[in-house]
Amino acid sequence: MTSEVQVVFKTNLPEEFQAPEVQISIGTSSTNKELTQVQFSFKEQLIFQILKQLLADNGDVDIKGKKFNFMVNNVFITTSVQEYSSHSFKQSQYSILDKQSIQNEELIEIYYQFSLEKPKPTHSMPQEEWISTIKSLSHILNEKAKTYAVGFFNGDVKIFNKKDHKELLSIKQLHQDSIIQDALFLKNDALDKKLLVTCSTLPNSELRVSEIIERDRKYHFNQIAQSKHDEYSNINDGFKCLGSNPMNNEFICSAYQTNDSAPEKAILIWRLNKQHLEDSSQKQLKMGEMKRLKTNITYISAHQNITCGGGIQSMKWATPSRIYVGCSDHSVKIVNVEQAQIEEVLFTTYKVPTCIDSIQETLLLTGHEDATVKLWDIRTGVAERKYKSQYESHKSWISQVKVNSNVENVFVSGSYDGTVKMWDLRNEERPLATLKRKNEGNSDDYKVFALEWNGASQILSGGSDSHISVHSLA
Repeated sequence: MTSEVQVVFKTNLPEEFQAPEVQISIGTSSTNKELTQVQFSFKEQLIFQILKQLLADNGDVDIKGKKFNFMVNNVFITTSVQEYSSHSFKQSQYSILDKQSIQNEELIEIYYQFSLEKPKPTHSMPQEEWISTIKSLSHILNEKAKTYAVGFFNGDVKIFNKKDHKELLSIKQLHQDSIIQDALFLKNDALDKKLLVTCSTLPNSELRVSEIIERDRKYHFNQIAQSKHDEYSNINDGFKCLGSNPMNNEFICSAYQTNDSAPEKAILIWRLNKQHLEDSSQKQLKMGEMKRLKTNITYISAHQNITCGGGIQSMKWATPSRIYVGCSDHSVKIVNVEQAQIEEVLFTTYKVPTCIDSIQETLLLTGHEDATVKLWDIRTGVAERKYKSQYESHKSWISQVKVNSNVENVFVSGSYDGTVKMWDLRNEERPLATLKRKNEGNSDDYKVFALEWNGASQILSGGSDSHISVHSLA
């Protein structure tokens, strides 16, 4: 016989969608779909009449076409309440009631909100080469879509328009015969310029700084600085893992590894200020068609070098004083930039963290070689250190995890299984969506190498199919 539980519905939606917070009895076999009906459109049941009467003071509520998500204590309801509350349910599933230490006789608060629409593919731009990295123009707040830079396996870089995604600028062989390992495209406050920072792997391991200039609706390019050849000639696998100080983008970071005689990897802090770059950027700009200008290039050294053993695989400059580093020794290290030393080793017992991102200052997302994504709360004590949530849906190596800094609890993941998935942090049972590409049928062995949020609602991705894919939440 179906039992009943007492529930109350809560939300932070606009007032017209707020049900009065009164206790209601529902059957424990109710599914997510039935919960939607209980609140608003379960026309044959007395509960609808009760809620309709309670909502009458707010006027008519139009919910046609609206979809809702439901949570108990910040955990998504993905099957029936009966399944969640049953102690005999499969061991592979976890009861929400058990997780939250809720007894059947307690009043259950069900929080509801509108579901995010599944991202829709809007553009697919074919390219000549595999895509290694995509970075949108970055400043302190990235709420709106901006122009973005794309790096390729042959050393080329292109700049694209944010609206129609047309190519604005093509820079051939910026890193000659070398893969563009990573890039930063940022509005530098110290110089009041748009800077493109790129780094490459062997055979020509370099870090380069270029200025992107827009005049008369045309884009132009000046290389103004690069890493000193003699100082970094012993690099073993190239520069990679670029990041910028979140509060002062005059400072950026990169990782590198020296040759076999000194295999220790290090974090390099670079300073992009007027003293280092301004003198070399005072150049004449040829108008009309873009042309690489032959100018005097400043050769720069790192401002700071921080030793970090274990083999750097991924890196995130999360706060002005902290960099999170994923290492080949299966650890995540918290590096104190001001003290130039490792502050803490986060964990050592899980698969290699191949990519990393942070949420505010206390939550950390890591993608791993075993196809899982893990969420960590670094506020917990070392003795209690364990991942907070684990997200499993991919079938291969996680290449990218990217948090949406403008939409709470949302992140995307990219994988060598050829898929991009969108998640809600509170729902580790399944992703919100698996993104479909416009050219999905064109490649049987597609790997995602590049993934980026461009503003709050645009998702950019690319990889071994040589297409830039654009998805929109709007």
